[in-house]
Amino acid sequence: MGASIFDLLWEAYQTVHIHRSECAAEALDQQVTSVRSDFDGLKKRLDYIMLCNQALWELICERTNLTDSDLREKIREIDCRDGREDGKIGTQQVTCPTCQRPSNSRRKRCLFCGTNLNNKHLFE
Repeated sequence: MGASIFDLLWEAYQTVHIHRSECAAEALDQQVTSVRSDFDGLKKRLDYIMLCNQALWELICERTNLTDSDLREKIREIDCRDGREDGKIGTQQVTCPTCQRPSNSRRKRCLFCGTNLNNKHLFE
């Protein structure tokens, strides 16, 4: 006995949804590949920054009388400048020289008037 119209419609409906799911899965797979690539690039940059920091610290130690203890103390001092010891450089409020409105120390330009705030951290 042949398939009913209901069976044919149901099969068509399922085929469309399977195709949509396959397309969505392929798109997600491409996004995952892109995120992995970005992550690998960031990891390489972080590894290189760590290598540079170690080299700089060793050069400083060789040419001065600074110690690892001095470095740890300075790191803690900088970390606590924002009132929290959290392992991050905190942001601070700065005043725009043009409009006198408050801004975040990480912003390059004032949100209100567009003035260049010249807020640069050494490693940015």
